[in-house]
Amino acid sequence: MIFDVEGRYVCEKDFKGKLGHHLAFEVTSTGLKYKPEDYDDACDLESHGILISVGYHDGEALEEYANDNGVILEDLPKNLIGRTVTLKFLDGYKFDIWTAEDDDIDCGVMKILECENDVLTVHFMLSVFGLCDTVEGVVRLKKEPSKDARDIQSLITRTKWRRYNTLDVSAETIAEIQQANAFLPESYIEFLREIGFADMNWIDVGFYNKTPTNLCGDSATVKFFLEHKEYNVSDYYFIAIDNNNGLYAFSRNPDDKKVYAFSCEIPHVFIYDSFEEFLATILDP
Repeated sequence: MIFDVEGRYVCEKDFKGKLGHHLAFEVTSTGLKYKPEDYDDACDLESHGILISVGYHDGEALEEYANDNGVILEDLPKNLIGRTVTLKFLDGYKFDIWTAEDDDIDCGVMKILECENDVLTVHFMLSVFGLCDTVEGVVRLKKEPSKDARDIQSLITRTKWRRYNTLDVSAETIAEIQQANAFLPESYIEFLREIGFADMNWIDVGFYNKTPTNLCGDSATVKFFLEHKEYNVSDYYFIAIDNNNGLYAFSRNPDDKKVYAFSCEIPHVFIYDSFEEFLATILDP
């Protein structure tokens, strides 16, 4: 079987104090390209696809609790063109593959073929015991944006890579929202265009009329604004709700681009300086 794929990577120097350049990469199938007519797809790989994680855990690269280290390289990947790197099970990093179920990868090799504009082209070959098979391919790995980046495109890219459950918002709906609410910052509109409504684990972020942030009959919201007379509910445009019924909103003041967090659990209103800061906090709580 042959799949179309996409990939990403990070390379961090001296991760957890261990010397070297620590590489983590992930390969995700985006669709089935070829399957022999007589192939018995007992695992239904056509539907499930393939997700290969090397140093990634739950979509996060070099997640510190799951990884003692990455694949330790002696130099930056761009300086190792043509070199073959051995990949090993139980070598300090997550090393698994998801098909119809989660399998550990026994061993593998990776050869760096090219590096251009921080995009690595690599050939990999993996032996997977659970599949009783070999997984092999050539993939372009795009470098992940830095966790310190606060521009909206970097944050949107990181949101996409987390593979949250999302719901597209049509261009017509976004135009209507933007026209009716000119105070909304462009970064939020861009988020709606590229992500839409997103269930980001502990918080739902999306647009007002189609999410639980609609205030009609929301007792937690009613309670908050009854207890805090200094805030008028009509002064805000609500964009998110978390799992503790905390609510997040923009001010309708066109000069104010902050995000306000209202919660009955916290006696004061928490303020994020921008939508980008709010989104970065979700991605790195």
